[in-house]
Amino acid sequence: MAVFSHEEVEKLSVLFQFTLVASIKQHVLNKGCPSVRVQLLNQRHVLIFLDNAEEFAKLWLCREIFIESLPMRLFKWSPTFDVKQEPSVAPVWVRISGQKKKNSTKHKPSVSKSEAIKVATSDLHTSDVHLKTKSDFATDRVEYRELQLTKERLDHTEVPLQKSFADAVRGANVHQRPSNTSPTSFLNPQSPRFGRKETVDGESVVVFSANELQVLEEPLRFSLIGKFSFGRPQLRSIRSYFTAQRIGQFRVQLLNQKHILIELTNAEDYARIWLRREIVVEGLPMRLFKWMRNFDFQFESAIAPVWVRFEGLPLHLYNAAALFTIGELIGQPLKVDEATRLRSRTGYARVCIEVDLLKPTPESVKIQQDDELTTVPVVFEKMPKYCTYCKHVGHDEQDCYIKGPHPRPRRRFVRRPDAKDKGKELMENE
Repeated sequence: MAVFSHEEVEKLSVLFQFTLVASIKQHVLNKGCPSVRVQLLNQRHVLIFLDNAEEFAKLWLCREIFIESLPMRLFKWSPTFDVKQEPSVAPVWVRISGQKKKNSTKHKPSVSKSEAIKVATSDLHTSDVHLKTKSDFATDRVEYRELQLTKERLDHTEVPLQKSFADAVRGANVHQRPSNTSPTSFLNPQSPRFGRKETVDGESVVVFSANELQVLEEPLRFSLIGKFSFGRPQLRSIRSYFTAQRIGQFRVQLLNQKHILIELTNAEDYARIWLRREIVVEGLPMRLFKWMRNFDFQFESAIAPVWVRFEGLPLHLYNAAALFTIGELIGQPLKVDEATRLRSRTGYARVCIEVDLLKPTPESVKIQQDDELTTVPVVFEKMPKYCTYCKHVGHDEQDCYIKGPHPRPRRRFVRRPDAKDKGKELMENE
């Protein structure tokens, strides 16, 4: 009797990692896969060899196919496969809601209609992955939606990273980043993956490192969230609006009935759109928020673009590269207005900066030139209010109509023509 260790079995299993066992009655499968090789096991089973993950996934996702009107069911091969027992492993569509689990039950979020699809191979005998069944199938039997085997991942092809507006002004070098374009949605098991599986409090979890999250966030670097609170126009109308703005490439996706994702490709378009803070599409206002990793549909982001004045700034510092560095003392600079850039107004320098409304704003910044330390007063223009109770922009906690007996404020929109941006906000709330 030959005895194989666990490590030896694992090595031998690699040779059969793209192998399926098909239960048939009469015929052998050949479904247009160039690398397919078929071997007869017995009168009812054949062994199908495939050389790559894409062909393996295409075939297994069928789960059941018909050859000359005869049904053939497909099962994944494993070292413990027994022709007398059907395996419990099957490809299943798993939907992961975009909502995050809350520790507090006071504000229980509703399930978002926008759900990311996770591709998984599930063991039907285990509960590691919680599956959602569908009751509206045309057939009478209850089944899970069939799917891809593997999750989509970023390709590690190195491409130049687009410079931000601040980097372009400074002339800074920008490192390469991996492209988010992948030639296929099927995962090659030999390719590197993001995240690692761990067990926490008896539950299986996936942990992503800070570096991995930074790489994953890079494709959404210039993305905004649009929120329609009073009705949403059709997507084609929203796309037509952005097309008319003569910006570069963009993509608009529906997240749920109130929110859309606006993906832009460069810092200039990102700043130009976000500086408006609110736009109107077919008479319906859409407020703009910065996309962030922890964005929650239930709460509005506290990051907002604010015009900041640096009073009495020395004239030689009226330089975009210098002003961006000074602005970083407050937040992430987005733009220098036209009058400051041309030095046509020298009483103060004006820079638009991403400001965290939850943090205290400084009254001044300090600049050192040689041995001289200068204090420059700072003025924030039209600083938005943010309610720490309901997590919404537009009012503070004292005037919160959800917390206290305050009436909901009426909103009046001041619509300005979408003319050439001269450094001023094109729309404001009153």
